[in-house]
This record gives sequence, structure tokens and C-alpha cells, in this order.
Amino acid sequence: MIAVHVTSVYTLPGIDRDTLVEQCDVLQDALMDLEAGDDSVTDSTVSVDLGQRRVEVEVLAIGSSPADAVAKAHSRIQAAVSVMRFETGFAESRSEPVQMTAA
Repeated sequence: MIAVHVTSVYTLPGIDRDTLVEQCDVLQDALMDLEAGDDSVTDSTVSVDLGQRRVEVEVLAIGSSPADAVAKAHSRIQAAVSVMRFETGFAESRSEPVQMTAA
């Protein structure tokens, strides 16, 4: 099995600070809840730069190959983002990572 550290970066310029903090809290909770059901993606971290409205989501993914691990990480992050959108009332909004790196 291969372990890959994946960072996904989002910029959300139109969101006020309080809403962004709330979204990040919900996002972290969603990542933790998903990890409890499947430990192939672990060690999630959500960091926010309030001034830049920049959010970084980091996870460690384990897969049969680097590509498999990155796919699992991307899927997990997108699932958590979907939960966050629904729970915070932003279900209709879309945001894609502006940067995604794997190491």
C-alpha cells in the first residue's frame, strides 16, 4: 500500500469571515465523521487564512498506487465539502480546488 499526503486549496473571496469559520468547522467535522467509517483517508486538517479567504484541506490517503490514493483523497475531500455545503446552507454553491498537490 502507498501513502500519499494530499493538499487541496480553495479560495472563497465572496464569503464573510464568520461564515468562512463556520464552514471550516463543519468541514473538519465532516472529514472526521467520514474517517470514522473508512480509515483509508486519515489525518485531516483544515486551515484557513481569513484575510485571503483561502482554505487548505490536508489528508493522508492510502491506496494500492499513488493514483489510487490521490483519487481516494479527492473523493473524501469532495464528500466533506458536499456535507459542509448542505449543513451550512450553501448547497447550490460550487467551489473547486484552485490547487491540489500530492507528496
